[in-house]
Amino acid sequence: MISLSKLRGRDGLCDTPEHFHNAAIYSQKGYMFINPAFHGYFVSLLYDLNKDMREHGLAAVSWAFKLGHVINRKTRKPEFWHPEEQIYPTSDRLHKYFISDQYLALVEHYRNVHLGRVYIDWNEARECLAYSIKADAIQRNIISEHENIKYEVVEEEKMEIDKNNKEDEKMEVDNKEEKMEENKDNKEEEKNEENKNNNEEEKKEEDKEEKI
Repeated sequence: MISLSKLRGRDGLCDTPEHFHNAAIYSQKGYMFINPAFHGYFVSLLYDLNKDMREHGLAAVSWAFKLGHVINRKTRKPEFWHPEEQIYPTSDRLHKYFISDQYLALVEHYRNVHLGRVYIDWNEARECLAYSIKADAIQRNIISEHENIKYEVVEEEKMEIDKNNKEDEKMEVDNKEEKMEENKDNKEEEKNEENKNNNEEEKKEEDKEEKI
């Protein structure tokens, strides 16, 4: 699908993850929520529920959302999963949107706004433990992806700068070579012109001698 999207010149692949575990898994593959406010909220959930996912697994936490056991600390009411569009960028234009300073700043802002928003009371959520699967490696990857997002952006920007610098250097070398070639051609033309003038002078001199 990714190759087809790129082949047809599309900006990306879009899905609306019906369950929390879908969004978590898709995020590992590079999917981002198009709405930076919602993506910030989603990242805050990954942080708030990190310990729960490590201890009981992603499936159990997803069921806790489904069955109303993820609790909002402020309202003391269940926090249900209401997804938005999550996109995998396949064009440079959309990729640049997701790594833009504006997008990342909003993600960070709303992550801080919602951080500490929810918790799971496992004494009340015992029914979800039937789906408990330890997935430490998966959860570690999910969290580390968002912890390192700024570092990755900096690295990508650095690579882009290096690439542009190399292109500028290559262009400068090409221009110098082109100029040298042009100078060479000009010198050859001047030499040919000079030889031509000399030949004409010699011919005139010969004609003059013959007349005499």
